[in-house]
Amino acid sequence: MRRAMFPGSFDPVTLGHVNLVRRLAAIFDEVIVAVSQNAAKKPRFSLQERCDLWEQALAEQGRPSNVRILSCTGLVATFAKENQVSALVKGIRNGEDLAYEQQIARVNLDLAGVETLFLPAEPSLAHVSSSVALHLYEMGAPVEGYLPAAVIAALAKAR
Repeated sequence: MRRAMFPGSFDPVTLGHVNLVRRLAAIFDEVIVAVSQNAAKKPRFSLQERCDLWEQALAEQGRPSNVRILSCTGLVATFAKENQVSALVKGIRNGEDLAYEQQIARVNLDLAGVETLFLPAEPSLAHVSSSVALHLYEMGAPVEGYLPAAVIAALAKAR
């Protein structure tokens, strides 16, 4: 079985993230979305809330049956090895993403022997990031083209 893992903090999940997972679901037998803690970031949503928002975001567009949402509290490399992942997959929006993710890919290969594949962002979503979407939301701009409806509702509720 070819199992891919799409790791990230996803705070919050964006339409770009959902697009990548839907594309991965068409390629791999199974896709694990590994919602992780990042000690360098102060998350807006708890780990459980982010997992729940992923479930809701996927449900909005017809959830692929081969996608699982799991929380990851340790090293991504260790989690990948424990879940017998064939490949880690990272979405790439631009050259900065690629340069950063190549470093992480090498570390994950060293630690767990798992390769990382880079999937380019859908061109119409290449400008979408969690931080940009949150900034737009906080400034009162429309974010329907950036965030799933479930995330927009959760942000409104958290205000």
